[in-house]
Amino acid sequence: MMIKPDTRLGKLRIIRQIGKGGMADVYLAEDTVLGRNVAIKVLPPEMARDKDWLARFNREVRATANLFHPHIVTVYDVGEEDNIHFYLMEYLPNGDLKQRIDEGLSVVESLQYLKQIAKALKYAHNKGFIHRDIKPENILFDEDGNAKLTDLGIVTTLSSEATISNARESIGTPRYISPEQAQGDSLDERSDLYSLGIVFYEMLLGEVPYDADKPIAIALAHINEPIPQLPMELSPYQDFIEVLLAKSKEDRFASADELIEAIELLEVDQEFKLEEFYEKRREQQADVLNFGGISDTVEPSSRLWFWGIAIVLVGVVSLGYWQKDLVSENLSRSYDWAMALINSNTVDGDQPKGVIKIDSEPSGATVFLNGQEVGQTPYLGQSIRTGEHRLKLTHPLFSDASATIEVLDNKIVNKQLKLEVGTGSLLIESVPSGAWIELDGERLPETTPHKIDNLTTGVHHLLLGKEYLGQELAVEVHHGKVRSIKPQLVTGKMAFYPRDWIPIKNLYKKAQSLIDKNQLSSPTGNNAEEAYLAILKADPNQVSAEKKLIELGNMHWKLAQRAANRGDLATTEKHLSHSRRLLKDKYSYQSAKKLLETARRK
Repeated sequence: MMIKPDTRLGKLRIIRQIGKGGMADVYLAEDTVLGRNVAIKVLPPEMARDKDWLARFNREVRATANLFHPHIVTVYDVGEEDNIHFYLMEYLPNGDLKQRIDEGLSVVESLQYLKQIAKALKYAHNKGFIHRDIKPENILFDEDGNAKLTDLGIVTTLSSEATISNARESIGTPRYISPEQAQGDSLDERSDLYSLGIVFYEMLLGEVPYDADKPIAIALAHINEPIPQLPMELSPYQDFIEVLLAKSKEDRFASADELIEAIELLEVDQEFKLEEFYEKRREQQADVLNFGGISDTVEPSSRLWFWGIAIVLVGVVSLGYWQKDLVSENLSRSYDWAMALINSNTVDGDQPKGVIKIDSEPSGATVFLNGQEVGQTPYLGQSIRTGEHRLKLTHPLFSDASATIEVLDNKIVNKQLKLEVGTGSLLIESVPSGAWIELDGERLPETTPHKIDNLTTGVHHLLLGKEYLGQELAVEVHHGKVRSIKPQLVTGKMAFYPRDWIPIKNLYKKAQSLIDKNQLSSPTGNNAEEAYLAILKADPNQVSAEKKLIELGNMHWKLAQRAANRGDLATTEKHLSHSRRLLKDKYSYQSAKKLLETARRK
């Protein structure tokens, strides 16, 4: 129930609502005693009547009120008036990180905010608390533009076993939850770092790496989908993202302190290298890559059955608490989600693991590990069980490449494959049919329809023509595929010169070759001027042909100057005549008169 403006809650006067969350609504209020604006978080009445929820709300206040840090929102007080439970915190009017992401952030700004929240988490984690709901909406800004972490409403102590087996403890926001959150595992500070990594990815690209229409699909993406590759301009941060968003928490930064060290490297333009990071960790601590992740075996365990059902119940019960009319719809979806989660690839956490780095020349190939698509090159595979694995790379423009890769315990194994150019087929039709075919500058003896087999993959340039109709295309042929095209032939692609229809593109080339032979305006039927005029007749919008005619006029003028300087009056008059016809209003009669006088004197 919304609290109306001017409502009094003890010393507080409600001004307006400024936020609405899953656990509590947020209002701007005036503290009439201290004369300052504050933000208050109010527990909805239906939740306040539930003792479990109320206990959790009070736990939130007690935990948050004990945290004092420049990058954590300060909590002032807690209260209850007329069965309305609330607490006060500092009011930050400069918006949240989501708004700044929507406006666009630089890499420098993104690293700055990342570091500030990492410092807040370092402080909270050292106090024994984790946040569990890191997202842009929970990062606000003070008057100086500093980021501050808020909404510690689902905080829990590191010493407790935090799971979501209780339907009343559905926590986190799907787009930002860690894989272990999605699976109902116990959480620690590394789960917060994963969520912060999602936020950093969003700061860089303006979108989250995993998204879908249904929350359960997003949760499964966090568990199973590979880490996306950053665009080329952001590639220096790929290794950093790989550690932040590692599927296994054992592969991530061990603490916010370790994360801050990496950020400070990036701030001074030093490269963060994945291999160096893991090698340093391996030297400092044995068995650091002992984690669970990708496997080519699909064996559902009783644990996954338990957690799969638990997560489904969380979503259904939590939604039912607020929107009972949607419970039946969610129940109908729950079985599919549970089965998808149960059948996701898993591996025994006690089995030795390693890391693989797969690349190809060129990159961008799809990677299949033991028949399962896992990403694109360059690809980093974490939590891979030791032993031999089948590797296959596919690329639309290259032949498939296969290899066997042996993963070693606590090692990073590199594998790079060179892709060979593939072949495909091209089926060419046209409307109307019977058009001649020119492929990559070579005229073929056949006409449409015609199929070309064993054609090298890649982009091919195609010209089709039939009398005054024509078409020009760039066609991409993929490996092992038949590409079919059937373009409509149109006017404006062909020009008639001197006695046949020729593609305008080819006529430009012919005109240039005539210029190289000094056949500017003669002989008749075989000169550059007539070729350009034929192009303009076929397509009056050919600006390039108009410019070429002016260039011809200037060439004739220069030839007239040379002829005048050697006293050749007849040749001077001939070139001036051509120049006058081509230059039109740009032709200078006064300068031409002087050239003629020079030719006569000599």
